[in-house]
Amino acid sequence: MTLSMTGFGKAEVQTQNLFINIEIRSLNSKFLDLSLKTPSIFKELDLPIRSILKKEIKRGKIELMLHYEKNSEENNLSFNHSQISKYYQQLKKIREDLNDNSETDLISQILQFPDIFNSEKNYLEENEQELILDGIRNACKSLNVYRQKEGESLSKVIIDYVKNSKFKLVTNLLVK
Repeated sequence: MTLSMTGFGKAEVQTQNLFINIEIRSLNSKFLDLSLKTPSIFKELDLPIRSILKKEIKRGKIELMLHYEKNSEENNLSFNHSQISKYYQQLKKIREDLNDNSETDLISQILQFPDIFNSEKNYLEENEQELILDGIRNACKSLNVYRQKEGESLSKVIIDYVKNSKFKLVTNLLVK
């Protein structure tokens, strides 16, 4: 069985909170060269993903990309009340020190400062991790099917070329 070195595989996974799109591309390379492009929420899966890719795909320049969207309306963003309060007190103090009686809205200014939001860290539950790893296995299978079809097509082209070349060679020898 002839496998092409180039190919594309895709899989989609849906968890309770996430919709994940998995894409794998392969290019020609003697060795296995892995490149993972994953958001930080998937970083803990880096080693298991590499292990799966090494097992399922023997060689080639492999690029795996994970994209996700949240399914739920859950918002992990909230105001950092203590930081806003500190900024407000400091600006108020500066205003007093400078005898500034302007009517400038301090809150609207503070909302442009850094660190005014708290963001809860996203993490994956164990069952979500397994679903994603299964999706990566499916994307690898999809890639290998693509590579096999492409390899069969290339094999036919090469065989036809060789057959025609031999026929032309024999014909040329007989004519001379």
